Amino acid sequence: MSAEKAFDYYIALDGFKLVYETNNTYTYTADEAKTLMYDYNYNKDTEIRLVYRTDIYPNYISPFNGKQLDYEGKEYKDANVTYNYSDISGLSQERNIKLLADFGIGFSGGSFVPNKATKFTIQILNYEKVAQIKGIYNIDFKDKAFLSEEYMGYAALAHGLGLVKADANNEFRPTASLTRAEAADMLIALMFAR
Repeated sequence: MSAEKAFDYYIALDGFKLVYETNNTYTYTADEAKTLMYDYNYNKDTEIRLVYRTDIYPNYISPFNGKQLDYEGKEYKDANVTYNYSDISGLSQERNIKLLADFGIGFSGGSFVPNKATKFTIQILNYEKVAQIKGIYNIDFKDKAFLSEEYMGYAALAHGLGLVKADANNEFRPTASLTRAEAADMLIALMFAR
């Protein structure tokens, strides 16, 4: 892309702001060459000035699509993303769902879809790859035969982390629905445990 196009993408991220900045001017002594090599004798004048400038951080953009990049060259995701949902009003878990959103944990799209299954809880915690490892999980629930191999890791992790507990009969209830709303309660318990 052209320099002009790159500038348009860059400035669209934040625009200009009026900010104060410090400007230092260095004046070297008479024998500048000798001083620069050995003594570094200089006078420093500091000026505080009001300027227009961008305050974009990190200040890199992709030369291909103009999106903001982090220091590893990956697309930058703002940690201050807010999640607002139109489908949680009146739920007993509404407070915890909003609390998770304040921590930057949530689902995009404007809907929480509070009745979706437990797999997303492990995905939110970024343990999905661990949950998908086959043959290393051993759970001792009476009803583990009803739990498919595909979800064994998710169940083991959820139980091991204290997110899901067996009932009084030592049954995991893998066919029962655990809602996203209940998952929000579990995540809050996990975040504030110990």
